[in-house]
Amino acid sequence: MDEKLIIDVKTILEQRLSFEEYFIIYCVYKNDENLLHSYRNNVTFPSDIFNILENKGFLNIKRAKNNLIFFESLSLTQKATELMKEDKTGLSNFDEFRSFYPKIVHTHNGVPRRLHGNLKRAKELYNKLLLETTHDILCKAAKLYHQEKIRANSEMYMQDLSVWLNQKNYLLYVDDITNNDSNDYNISKITNVDAI
Repeated sequence: MDEKLIIDVKTILEQRLSFEEYFIIYCVYKNDENLLHSYRNNVTFPSDIFNILENKGFLNIKRAKNNLIFFESLSLTQKATELMKEDKTGLSNFDEFRSFYPKIVHTHNGVPRRLHGNLKRAKELYNKLLLETTHDILCKAAKLYHQEKIRANSEMYMQDLSVWLNQKNYLLYVDDITNNDSNDYNISKITNVDAI
């Protein structure tokens, strides 16, 4: 056990998780049964904690006979997996998502207009949307939205990030994302537009 558990306290508070709940999610994510047993032998935490995590939408539990719960019967939901993932640069999923959405656009007279005004609200909306879609789809939809505005020469009319998330505008792009045989096609198409 030479790996360190880095805890984002802000995320724990936003998700309304206790440390033990977060730790269990981490152990299941890392598939580290020994770490969980070692912790459980040294620290007491509520016996219904697994049920609580299931009710909060973080765990799937296949119960054995007599309603017993074994480590191998635990799996993470999409919500929990997204919570644990970080990209190679150490960006959170929300930060990665934000990187696909421009921070500033310029109005017709060149005045900059911020699109990432209320990041706290945007992150709450992003996390809420993860209950119905995936991080990958949100990133691709944001990128497609931006590219659509560039092609139409209407980038200055882009919605604030919070508004875009609140209106669930990613839904406008889901068919384009899922119907394409290769999502790499979308990304390369977008990258070419970026280069212009």
